[in-house]
This record gives sequence, C-alpha cells and structure tokens, in this order.
Amino acid sequence: MKKLLVAISILFSLIIFSETLYDGNYRATLNENNKIYVMDIIVKNNNIFSTSFDIKSKNGRSLIFGNIEIMEEKTSIERRLKNTVNIEYIYINNDTDTENIKKIYYFLIDKIEKGEQGRYILK
Repeated sequence: MKKLLVAISILFSLIIFSETLYDGNYRATLNENNKIYVMDIIVKNNNIFSTSFDIKSKNGRSLIFGNIEIMEEKTSIERRLKNTVNIEYIYINNDTDTENIKKIYYFLIDKIEKGEQGRYILK
C-alpha cells in the first residue's frame, strides 16, 4: 500500500509540475562585448524540435563558421538541447560566450513555457 501511495504521489507531482512547452518559433538576440549572440528554438508537439545558435562579430559575420572545433561543439550542443532544458554543462569558446548563450537559452525557455512566441532583443 505504501508503494502505491508513493507511486501515485510521484505521478501526481510529474503531472502538476511538468512544464508545458508551447509550439512555435522563438528567437532572441543579445548584443554584448562587440558580439551578437543569436538563438532560435522551434517547438512542435510540446517538444523542442530544433535549436540553433550563432555568435557573430559586430558587423554580422559568424565567429563560429570556419572554426571546426567550435562548429563541432555547437552541433553537439544543439543536439543535446533538444532533449533537456538544463544546459549548465555546456561550454562554448570561452566563459563570456558560454554565459551569454545560457542567458539567451533560459530567456527563451521562459517564453516557450508561457507561449509567448516571437523575436526578442535582450539588453
């Protein structure tokens, strides 16, 4: 009986506290440290379908494209982001770039959980 009550309480917790991800296209841009950070997330059927991000120079040129090591890490991170909302383990290029990508991601996850589709510019 105790196991049944524990199982029911866990199931109830999962239902009550699970976050809903609203379908749509979400984009955020952050201009900081003479760089432009851009992230796009597409949500379909309550799941993250696609993520992509880029770090650009002030004039709009990608700083990731052409750097094989960073491109491979970027691809790996984008694949992992489809399966989790926790990105504390990621590292891209340097601490500043990593923190800015995380800042944008968590901002977008908040918008996705509220169903506020759109394009945002962070300050």
